[in-house]
Amino acid sequence: MITYSPSNKNDELVYIGSPEDLGAKTLSGSEIKLYARVDFGGGDLPLTTGLFEVTKGSFSFTYPFSELATLIEGELEITDESGNSVTYKGGDGRSWFISKGATVIWHVKSATARKSFFSATTDIDKRGTHQ
Repeated sequence: MITYSPSNKNDELVYIGSPEDLGAKTLSGSEIKLYARVDFGGGDLPLTTGLFEVTKGSFSFTYPFSELATLIEGELEITDESGNSVTYKGGDGRSWFISKGATVIWHVKSATARKSFFSATTDIDKRGTHQ
């Protein structure tokens, strides 16, 4: 069993680059750095879970996977394609789901924001049928 919580300060994350390295577009003037750790899956496998951390700034990202995530630390505002925004704070107990193909704007308000995630690259329609 793996527990994701703010008390796990020794979680080792690896630098994975900038938003552009993941196909995103930086919207703020500051340099944004991304870090991650994969605990299950990854690569060409259809399911992945782990931790992701990003430094302060804004970027637009079109998801190449569907993802369920929970902010563990920091403060983050996510804006969807319709202009709806939700602010998450680490420890508030709320999660979000973003469907594959959706474009969102991430605005990291704190020095860093860390989330746990579970992502799927398989195509699943709204009825839950694998395509």
